Order: sequence, then structure tokens, then C-alpha cells
Amino acid sequence: MIAGLQTFTNVKLLDQNLSRVEETFKATKSTMSRVSVIAIAMEEIPKRPFTGLEYKEMYEIVSRSKYSVRDFNIAHPHNFALVSIMNNGIVGSVFLILIIIKSLSTAKRLVKTDQFRLAGTFLFCSIVYFLIFSLMNTTMTTVGYVFWFLCGSIYWFSNKALVKR
Repeated sequence: MIAGLQTFTNVKLLDQNLSRVEETFKATKSTMSRVSVIAIAMEEIPKRPFTGLEYKEMYEIVSRSKYSVRDFNIAHPHNFALVSIMNNGIVGSVFLILIIIKSLSTAKRLVKTDQFRLAGTFLFCSIVYFLIFSLMNTTMTTVGYVFWFLCGSIYWFSNKALVKR
């Protein structure tokens, strides 16, 4: 599946992600600055906890991010959980969490079927890997379509399993 996606998009997803995984956990300047973004996010979240940033406000922050380190870190926190809470607030983040939980539980049900055990295992592990990897980089922002493709694939296989019963 990943090979087909790599061919379709001309992006070497697996190669890039594996090399980035190694870099993510080294104590470099990049990693240390990513950790410091958490404090900035904790200051910003209480300002608009339920709905997150407005589009106009986000546009202004992105415009200023070229000149302001703080605004750059708000616009690009390198952590999908912080991005979700700051941009979508609690309301939007709850919906995202529900989609993730539903997708993982559906993949787990696929693992229990005879015909789609391998596909369910692959999809479950791929989503877990993607989510963990997205906690310290921009994976969800740059190649988030892979996450949504995996979630969609789960439901495609799930519907196939239902038809087979």
C-alpha cells in the first residue's frame, strides 16, 4: 500500500520518515526548540480554549512568523496535538480524537477477521506509528493526507468484511 502511495505521489514516504525518526529523538537544537514550543502553546491555549484560533488571527500570526520566533512557533509547533488544540480548540480536537479512536477500533476489529487480519494489522500499526511520529514534527501538516488515506482504507476494508459475512 505504501509502495503504491509512494509511486502515485512521487514522495519517498518510508525513506524520509525513517530517517526523520532517528533525528527526532536526538538532543539537537531543533529538538530542544520543539520542546520549548510546548510552553508557548500552554500560554496560547487558555486564550481561546473551545474554538482555537480564528482564521484572521492565524493569517496574522503566519504573516508575522517570518519576523517573530514566537509567532513562528505558534504557527508551526511541530506537534499535531498542539496544532489541533491551538487551531481547533477543544471542540475540534474532540472530533479528531473520536475519529482516531473509531479508526483504531475498526482496524482492531479487522485484525480479528480471517480475511483481513493482515490489512487490519498493517493499518492499525501504520496509524499508531504516524500519530507517535507526528508528536515531534510536522508530519501531520506536510503529509497528513496519508493519515486520512489510512483511515479511509480501514473503512473500505471494514465494509468489505461486512459484505463477506
